[in-house]
Amino acid sequence: MMLALLSCIGTGGGGGGGLFGGGDTGSEGNGDGGNGGPSLADVPDAIAYLNRSADGTYYGDHDVEDHASICPDGWEHLGGGYSSVACTSNAKGIVAQLNRGTDGTWYGDLEPDERHTVCPDGWDYIGDVPYHAGCHKAGNEGVVAYLNRGVDNVWYGDLAEEDQGSVCPSGWTWLGGGYSTVACQAPARTAVAYLNRSIEGDYYGDLPEEEQGGICPDGWDHVGGGYATVACAKDGGGAVASLNRSAEGVYYGDLDSDEWHTTCPGGWTYLGGAYSAVACEAPSAGNVAQLNRNVEGTYYGDLDAEEWHTICPGGWEYIGGSPYVVACADL
Repeated sequence: MMLALLSCIGTGGGGGGGLFGGGDTGSEGNGDGGNGGPSLADVPDAIAYLNRSADGTYYGDHDVEDHASICPDGWEHLGGGYSSVACTSNAKGIVAQLNRGTDGTWYGDLEPDERHTVCPDGWDYIGDVPYHAGCHKAGNEGVVAYLNRGVDNVWYGDLAEEDQGSVCPSGWTWLGGGYSTVACQAPARTAVAYLNRSIEGDYYGDLPEEEQGGICPDGWDHVGGGYATVACAKDGGGAVASLNRSAEGVYYGDLDSDEWHTTCPGGWTYLGGAYSAVACEAPSAGNVAQLNRNVEGTYYGDLDAEEWHTICPGGWEYIGGSPYVVACADL
């Protein structure tokens, strides 16, 4: 959710030698014994931005060197995001958006040629997202990165539309644009992207609703919309999508709460809701969802802290919170 939110204002480590584990390249097999999708460990959306731990401890009440204690047991502390601590389940193939390193160094205090030092050891600096450094842990790729500057510090807005793909890291695919960003994807099998314009520069708002799916790259499915964006899924998604309208253009806010699940694409699971959106999971495990209400419509803010875990869907683990939401893991 935080990635989606940042893209609008702005993701498991396989055990084999191939990109998706098991020696699989991602083009034919799945690295999971051939059951039709990535294995649990291969689904790369296991990153959470938390401002409080599962026991309700707020990160701001800790010194920087203690921020790692906000992360769930067994999770790695990566540094910080917007008013939060960034944690990963030690998955591969993910992108973290960090505005400070694990030692508290803020990227904005660094020269452009020093910003890579915000990224944890073993992670690649891939450019900037608004007010954050983009850091990538190579492996079972699937996430989309929303960048407004390349690793050479070139701002996308200083480039002609046809050249904006050069902001993407070498070997990554230019998908189109997000809000004040360029959307880029590492060689991947599954992903969800939120785009407001195509690689040709066509803005979704200039198209009738029935044509907005044309913003999605070739081979991607139009699965609905996010805040001022079109939501596109590759090979079923393999992630959580935050949607405020269905692929048919029906806005969830125009529906009764017992109908909100219809915003999700066919075959996807309705998880509840978050910031002005419905949360839907593709038919794969291994994700983190950030929710402010459950599938019954109960708002977390109406509950005592010891009840916040009830916002998480059945079978999901409550791992803490981010600003105005509860964080839940399906791992």
